[in-house]
Amino acid sequence: MDYWSLLGHSPSPGSLRDTFTKKLLNGLEVVVIENSKVPLATIEIAVKNGAYTEGPEFSGLSHLFEHMFFKANKDYPNQEKFLKRTQELGAVWNGTTDIERVNYFFTFDKDSLDAGLKFMNSAIRFPIYREEDMKKERPVVDGEFQRAESDPRFILWFDSQKYLWGDLLTRKNPIGDHEVINTATPEKMMIIKDKYYYPNNSLLTICGDVKHEDAFKI
Repeated sequence: MDYWSLLGHSPSPGSLRDTFTKKLLNGLEVVVIENSKVPLATIEIAVKNGAYTEGPEFSGLSHLFEHMFFKANKDYPNQEKFLKRTQELGAVWNGTTDIERVNYFFTFDKDSLDAGLKFMNSAIRFPIYREEDMKKERPVVDGEFQRAESDPRFILWFDSQKYLWGDLLTRKNPIGDHEVINTATPEKMMIIKDKYYYPNNSLLTICGDVKHEDAFKI
């Protein structure tokens, strides 16, 4: 009996045949999934970061980091230039934060793969945490928390998590803590970046109308 039979199902046709993996010398794992149905490409990077890495003093800062990812970096030193570049690439983009990982993705025309990877490289390796950007983004992140608190289902979940995890609640709560979010500093952002954002703690996925040989080369 094979692995898929044990799980009770089989992979969709072509799902393994069109998937290629490689580990680079710096430890970065790369997965390429070829699918030429539409002339688009998506690049996504996932990092082992999130609530489970956060003690009380950092609760919610992985989530704030996600928001700051799309602000400024060495090559695009303010959000206006960052957004202008996404428009030039025709990119749609987003990110999410969970208990054991954060992820960011860009989708664009397949011909922008090389430029898109360079753009991702700038954002993930060389962020700039400007105080004026953080001043704008802290209320946005805290506002998501406040909206969640307006839902009785969230309150029930949150209180049950307190009873279940006790002092370790921050390790299971990606949304964070109001006070920590609203007092976050650029220095704290850099602590997260310098501690977790390394190639051998990350997975890069490239999928769409791409050839794996070309993607690995880039």
